[in-house]
Amino acid sequence: MRFSLSSVRNHLVGPSEEKAASPSLPEPFEPSAWKPHTASDGWPGLMARCAGRKIRFETRDGDLHPSPEAMASLLLLPCLRLSRKARLPVAPDSVWLENANQLARIFGQWMGWNPDPPFLLDRAAPGPARPPAHATAAFYTGGLDSLHTLRHSERPLDALVYVIGYDTSKRDFERLNWIESTVRRHAENRGIEAIILRSNLRGWGLFEKTDWHITHGAALAAVGHLLSHRFNHVVIPSSSPEWEEKPIGSNAATDPLWSSESVTFTYDGGQYDRIAKAGRVANHPECSGTLRVCGRNPKGMLNCGRCEKCIRTILCFFASGHESPAILNPPDDLPDNLRRLAPLSPGLLPLYRQLSDKIPADGALGAALAEVLRRSEEVLRWSGEGWAAGQQRKPLGKRPT
Repeated sequence: MRFSLSSVRNHLVGPSEEKAASPSLPEPFEPSAWKPHTASDGWPGLMARCAGRKIRFETRDGDLHPSPEAMASLLLLPCLRLSRKARLPVAPDSVWLENANQLARIFGQWMGWNPDPPFLLDRAAPGPARPPAHATAAFYTGGLDSLHTLRHSERPLDALVYVIGYDTSKRDFERLNWIESTVRRHAENRGIEAIILRSNLRGWGLFEKTDWHITHGAALAAVGHLLSHRFNHVVIPSSSPEWEEKPIGSNAATDPLWSSESVTFTYDGGQYDRIAKAGRVANHPECSGTLRVCGRNPKGMLNCGRCEKCIRTILCFFASGHESPAILNPPDDLPDNLRRLAPLSPGLLPLYRQLSDKIPADGALGAALAEVLRRSEEVLRWSGEGWAAGQQRKPLGKRPT
C-alpha cells in the first residue's frame, strides 16, 4: 500500500485545513496580554484570551510573572501548523525571538509546516520588568525521566514543578492528591520548594487540535517563563537520548531554544537511554514507592502494568539487570501481555531493539519481544514511509479533562 502526499497531509493536519492554503491570508491571531485571575475555588493566577478562548494558569505556591515569552511559546507551533500570524500585545525579548526563528525552521522541517516566523510586533508594548533570579527548578511528574533528574540532576535543584492538566485530569482527585503529596514530600526531603500549578491549556482550541506529543515542550517552556522571575534556570527531564533525533515536542535539539534573556532551559539526562536510567534509579526508595509511568491512568492504581508504557518500563528494568518495582504492577503473564501490544510506532523501535539485545532471546520474554518487533517491522515495511511519518505525528489518546 502506498500513501499519497495528500493522504499523509490529511493525517497530520486534517482535510479541512487544506483550505488554509488559499491566496488570501487569514487574519492574524490577536492574543490579549496576561491579566490577574482568581478561580472560583480561590486559586490565583494569570489568564489571557486568544482565538475566542481563555488560557489559564493558576498556583497557590507563589505568584506568576505575566511573561510575553510564555504567550509566544504557546502560539509558535499552532501558528506554524496553520500558516497563521499572531500579533503579540507585548514583545518577547530578543534572545527568545532569535531562538524562535530556529525553532520554526526545525519544526517546519520535521512536520512540513511553514517555517516563516509568525509573530507581528507592530503594536507590541515593551515586556514587563522582572527581578533577576538565581535559582533552578525542575519539572517533576514521578516518572522514570523526572525521577532520574531528581536523583542525578547535573545542577543543584531549588524547586520541583508539577502542572495539573498536562498529564492528569484535574477531576481525577484521588490521583492528583497522591501526586501532589508525592511531589511535596520529595521536595521537603531535599529541603527545596514544591510548586503545583494547574492549567486548562490542553483544552484551548489551538493546542487541543495540535498533537500534544509535538507541543508539550512548548507547554513546559510557557510555565518556565511564567516562573522566570523566580528561576533563571529550568530543567526539563530528557524523554529520549540526545543522539536520537525524532520529531517530538521535548528533545535535546529544541528544549534549549525556548530560552530567553531571563531563563535558560536545560535538557537533563540526555546522555542516558531509558535502560540506563532504570538501572541508575532502581535501588532508590522513590523508585520502589512512587514511580508513575502509566499511560492509562487507571482508577485505584498508579500503574496498570499492561499498557505499552508500563510494559516498556518494566522491560527497561529487566534489561538493566534489576527486578521491576512492584509499584509498576508487572503481570504474571508478561510475555502474553507483550504479544498483545499493537504494532509499535517507528519512534519506539530503537528502544525495543535495545531491549531485544539485552533480554535473553531463548526465554519466553525474549521470544515475545522478538515477535512484537518482527510484527512491527513488517507493518512498517508494508506501508512505507507514509505510515512512519503519520505514526510519529498523529495524536495518541485523548487529552485530560
